[in-house]
Amino acid sequence: MVMDFGRAQRLQVPDHLVKMMASYFDGRKVVLGDSSIWIERGCPQGSVVGPLLWNISFNYILENLKKKMTRSYAYADDTLILLSADTVPELYGKVSRTVEQIEKDMNQAGLCLNVGKTELMLMKKQGTIIAPPIKIKGTKLRLKGEFKYLGVWLDDRLSWKPHVRKVYEKGMKLIPKLAALTRNTFGYSNSTRRVMLEGTIGAYACAMRAQCLPTD
Repeated sequence: MVMDFGRAQRLQVPDHLVKMMASYFDGRKVVLGDSSIWIERGCPQGSVVGPLLWNISFNYILENLKKKMTRSYAYADDTLILLSADTVPELYGKVSRTVEQIEKDMNQAGLCLNVGKTELMLMKKQGTIIAPPIKIKGTKLRLKGEFKYLGVWLDDRLSWKPHVRKVYEKGMKLIPKLAALTRNTFGYSNSTRRVMLEGTIGAYACAMRAQCLPTD
């Protein structure tokens, strides 16, 4: 991330705070033994001010997407973009233009798109659609039938079956571990056991029950 202090001023950040941020980024160096390197971009991992500076930088990307009438949702650096069209060629034209715009805006902001973590999903009601390839920097984006976003598994038909299945599997793996901690002869008190069960198995109970229901 390369900090654009002019962007901070346009957001009406007070001048003394802008100067403080400029000083924070100036003259930074990493030293390891006898070796050292000057740092020209990025925030220290886990820094208190890091998320705020990231929001200032990445907000520029989201604003440009909004100008293009593109729906986007971001949680930190985890971004979801929704595009729709009446035909597949029209949709993939939108996808290609949006990807090019994002790549351009991120380069201007000193950011790098992680192509390996960028996934594409084509949501459809029925049938099979042959989708043309979408590439970023020569790398073809993976067309996924399901993917995880902020803890929720989505699939290309919005059936919720992958999410129920994943939660069920996770809950079933917890049962033997909790059983070992909640024996009658030793271990935690009853009140502590209840908290543990409600915070783990209780959170997955609906999905685990749904997985066991008949499908017909």
